[in-house]
Amino acid sequence: MWVKERIIPSGRQNIGTILSNHGLKSYDEMKFLELSLGRCSQDSLFIKKIDKLPTFVQKRTLQNITECAALENNVLLCFFADGSTKIVELDKLPDSPDLNKIKKNSTLFKSCKVGADGFFITFNDSIDIPSNVLYKYGKHIPIKYSDFISFINTNILDTADSCRKLDCTRQNLAYMAKQKYLSPIKEDVKGNLYLKGQIEKNMW
Repeated sequence: MWVKERIIPSGRQNIGTILSNHGLKSYDEMKFLELSLGRCSQDSLFIKKIDKLPTFVQKRTLQNITECAALENNVLLCFFADGSTKIVELDKLPDSPDLNKIKKNSTLFKSCKVGADGFFITFNDSIDIPSNVLYKYGKHIPIKYSDFISFINTNILDTADSCRKLDCTRQNLAYMAKQKYLSPIKEDVKGNLYLKGQIEKNMW
């Protein structure tokens, strides 16, 4: 909305001529913003290109989210740009109507994902929580994102890997899961994911 207030609107009567004069094949909001330097008749503000972010901005973005996961009981696992990892209990955050909606709706809670550039996490693309709030109220845990990725790479097996490990067919694997010898950590029509340790316990 801010960009649209400062550029030529797409519905301009002579937009074709304007595009041609600037060597543009199609309407591009960001290109027009760059060409006009973001100037607007309503104020004296403008934008300029910089080669490096100011130090205070770099410092601020260290609290941005790089990845997050919805755990049980309205708890979030959050990985931050500064390398820290925190457990965030929604009950510990400042109360608000939107937060209560998230806590009361498990489907909404599990829809959480990282927002643009990690400045927030969003639930169903409709309710956002700023990353600095999560950083402030989260409880630090001594694990790095790289540790988390290493665990996944080492200890999570897909259906094909599990079959090779057990030297069995997909049908055999499905039978073991149905008989509760195995408990997939994620199920999908194309195949499941299993913990390596659980697969190894069923080797004979």
